[in-house]
Amino acid sequence: MTTRNTKFYFLALLSATLCTASSHANQSHILANFALDELKKSANLVGLASASYTTKGEQWSRYIGYADKSTQLGVTANTEFRLASVSKFVTTGLLAKLVSDDKINLDKSIYTYIPDFPVKQHDFTIRQLVTHTAGIPHYQSALDHAIDHNQIPYKHVAQGVNLFQHRPLLHEPGSHYRYSSFGFNLLGSVDLCSLFLQRVV
Repeated sequence: MTTRNTKFYFLALLSATLCTASSHANQSHILANFALDELKKSANLVGLASASYTTKGEQWSRYIGYADKSTQLGVTANTEFRLASVSKFVTTGLLAKLVSDDKINLDKSIYTYIPDFPVKQHDFTIRQLVTHTAGIPHYQSALDHAIDHNQIPYKHVAQGVNLFQHRPLLHEPGSHYRYSSFGFNLLGSVDLCSLFLQRVV
């Protein structure tokens, strides 16, 4: 990890920790403001937002920089940010909760949960998807890498799955580790939110 990345990591961690502190609120908020200023400067960020909540509602928030630098549009509470690979943590957290509630079995076939996914040369499981051992390919071409930069919004994760669903597996599931963002896209197409809502309703 480079010095810059290390600084970015620790400042982000400090900010998150301070923002969620339940005691010494004023001091925590001062330190959180300082951490955010340093984070923006050290990572050369155009804009960022941070907020902390408790069961009583919002406790602190801060919006810095621009949502669109070219038009000088500032970041606000309504600014939308791309989650990028942070969505993997959200997906994994939701999946863990569903597993603990016996809503999902990690070792069942993916086709138990996504029956319409094209049949591959091997079956694979939810566990293999989440551990990057299912054999689903990662970005493989210039077109794949351009996905992060296109301006076409996807209204449903299934639209993203269409990009790779007909590609063969890279290896027999469980035999190798191959990092795959597409694998997590497929995992996200298991209707995790629907299953979670069934649990809380």
